[in-house]
Amino acid sequence: MSTRSYIAIQYADGSIDAISCHFDGYPNGVGATLAEDYQDPQKVQRLISLGDLSCLGISPDKVPGELPELDETTAYHRDRGEKLFIRHFDTAKELQKSFTNSDAEYLYLYTQAAISKEWTWYASAVYDDSPDYAPGYTDRAQEVGITAGHWYPLNQLIEKYNRLVEINLASLDNLNAY
Repeated sequence: MSTRSYIAIQYADGSIDAISCHFDGYPNGVGATLAEDYQDPQKVQRLISLGDLSCLGISPDKVPGELPELDETTAYHRDRGEKLFIRHFDTAKELQKSFTNSDAEYLYLYTQAAISKEWTWYASAVYDDSPDYAPGYTDRAQEVGITAGHWYPLNQLIEKYNRLVEINLASLDNLNAY
């Protein structure tokens, strides 16, 4: 099983390009890699230009035809010869709707602040009461302050998610005690 995510960049005109990433989309996976290794707008644009990803590595760059290293990005189009797929949205509302209707669980958006002009990562999550989650998972997510559909600065969501992981592990330990 994999945790899917969207990775997106918002341009000055408000439009957004987004790709999906198949593996490790949770905040301390794809989220942490984006926070640590994708702080340059040109690097993020190179990543988005690859189209949908199998997995995200510390760099979007790779020589086509070479076998991927563990820390490299694997793109369906470049590395597997599949069709290039990049989603384009005119507004953030359209992006959010597409994300909500997809099988992705996390959405990462790189955008530029209007006043400071600083580029920043934001993140949103989808949690529901589907059987894909352990019983009580949505309640525990809300307990640590993760609300579905809410936008968080990426580092803040990573902190909340790490707390959620700790709570989930503790509840598994309690369950195993019986």
